[in-house]
Amino acid sequence: MKHKNTEQYLFENIILFGIYKTYYQMANSNIIKELKKVGIFKNISSQYSLEKLANISKIKYFPPDVKILNENDESDSLYILLNGTVKIIKKNITGEEFEIEKFESNETENYSFNESALVDNGTNLVSLYSIAYCEFLIINKYDFNSLAEKNYDIGYNAAKEIIKVLTGQIKKIEHNIKILTNALISDIRETDNFF
Repeated sequence: MKHKNTEQYLFENIILFGIYKTYYQMANSNIIKELKKVGIFKNISSQYSLEKLANISKIKYFPPDVKILNENDESDSLYILLNGTVKIIKKNITGEEFEIEKFESNETENYSFNESALVDNGTNLVSLYSIAYCEFLIINKYDFNSLAEKNYDIGYNAAKEIIKVLTGQIKKIEHNIKILTNALISDIRETDNFF
């Protein structure tokens, strides 16, 4: 009788392992599909590299009206919006929050947030809020860096795209500073006849 139970136990576990393996492969395949739609990963060419990247990715869900990232908090992860709608919030000098931009998931591109966390030990420059129910793919900095050190395809191509993203953000900030400076000078001229 004990032998039959052992055989049954083994059979059930083999079936469960097969189901788990099939589910894992399907889940991994879906994650790879989503990673290909992220700007910083668009030039990663090999399936092997994408599989490795998928293995360190975790899915996390957020209900509406939740602060996902808080401005000035330390952060160590990249957030990739798979489903839902989010808004980026920035505080002004007085601490008042204002909305910078909204992002809604779509079929062609997955928006990523907090790219600098993969390469820096800094703090969040903005806050990120869920507007609707959201699904994110999250990649931890330490897992990413460990993988990137061993895999040139991931390390080089992702670093190159992160630099492009950060350069674009710097150019946008520079443009906004010029606009604010011009507005400030105009205000000073109008109110004080300073110049």
